[in-house]
Amino acid sequence: MRDERLEMADRQSCSNMKTKLPGPTKTNLFLEAAKLAEMEGLDVAKADFKGQAKEAGKQAVRISEKLGAQRESIDGGLEIMAAVATARFRNLVLRSQS
Repeated sequence: MRDERLEMADRQSCSNMKTKLPGPTKTNLFLEAAKLAEMEGLDVAKADFKGQAKEAGKQAVRISEKLGAQRESIDGGLEIMAAVATARFRNLVLRSQS
């Protein structure tokens, strides 16, 4: 009974790792799980965890690149908004002086 509960907890935590954790954390946890599987002599599980670690690493890179592109886009948008606001302010000042 105890082993079943531990297995269920392991499955649940692995399921959560696949969906909710950031890439670098997932990668490290999968690598640690691979080490534990190796110590237990579970070669198939070790290979599976290493594969998941590799995929999590790729996902982390993709997310990082996507976030970097979004930041650049936001910064560019803010610059345009600042330029428009400055131009409008200048027009208001010029109108009030005339």
